[in-house]
Amino acid sequence: MDESALAFVGRWLRHPRRTGAIVPSSRDLARTIADGLDRDDYTTILELGAGTGSVTRALARRFGAERVVALELSPALARQARRRNPGVTVIEGCATRVESLLDRYDCDRLAMVSCLPLLSLPALRRSLLDVAARRVGSKGCFVQFTYSPWSPFPANEYRTLGLRAERTGRAWRNVPPASVWRLTREAHASRDAELRPTA
Repeated sequence: MDESALAFVGRWLRHPRRTGAIVPSSRDLARTIADGLDRDDYTTILELGAGTGSVTRALARRFGAERVVALELSPALARQARRRNPGVTVIEGCATRVESLLDRYDCDRLAMVSCLPLLSLPALRRSLLDVAARRVGSKGCFVQFTYSPWSPFPANEYRTLGLRAERTGRAWRNVPPASVWRLTREAHASRDAELRPTA
């Protein structure tokens, strides 16, 4: 196990709910996330929860390092992500303060890519969805991967914000297998969204 994986496992042992997985995202999942975003649609990619930087690297390869901004709470993981992804802006900080970053970027064509375990952090999920609905423009999106077979976004939360969800890909070779979902403004989303059942 390399140094980055060891650092990730160490963080999972200390903060399992905030880390979400015991190993970093695979290259297969990272590529699935990046390939689900059109190169020409977004001026800035803001990654939340960069970890050791595996998804960051795939985003930088697809869009160019200068268009990727990665936010990571752990100083140790942020250093690893920065070292592995030269040219990417890696910021140490908490996703609860993401809105303060948005004034620096063109939010109309912003893709927010979350690698955070939002299913286990419902308050943070609701907060981020609210930020996305208010600040991300009509050409932007919010992306989240999940190990669940259903959407990671409860329909009652995003529909009230005028957003729609669609699955953009699956990473079968990830451990465990994962799906990637995208939220967009309702007028720009696919009509074939697969929604998580609500009670």
